[in-house]
Amino acid sequence: MLDDFIFSSILFLIFIGLPIGFLFLLYHIGKKLESKRTGIILSASVGLVFLLCFLYLRFEDQFFSKSNARDLLAENKIELKEDFEIVNHKTDWGIGDFYQRLELKISNSDRLRL
Repeated sequence: MLDDFIFSSILFLIFIGLPIGFLFLLYHIGKKLESKRTGIILSASVGLVFLLCFLYLRFEDQFFSKSNARDLLAENKIELKEDFEIVNHKTDWGIGDFYQRLELKISNSDRLRL
């Protein structure tokens, strides 16, 4: 019970606390330069980068394309001669864990060849 609390607290500090602390640091650096506007611009731009990274990780499956599927198939030494359709793609990850599920609709000739 206590280990779970400590672990979740460490994760919170790493992924939430450090970025927010960094944003406040940028804001105060701009304020110390006697330009509050510079601090706001610095912290807003870095915050936008953090937000974009988070959104990309959250919606990563929507950015998956046929080119990515071909690369993934090539890594597994699978070559499809004809066109295919992506039915489903799902990735999930955790600390020390990653899985990727790719479901394709392929032609009968490719199915028989494989």
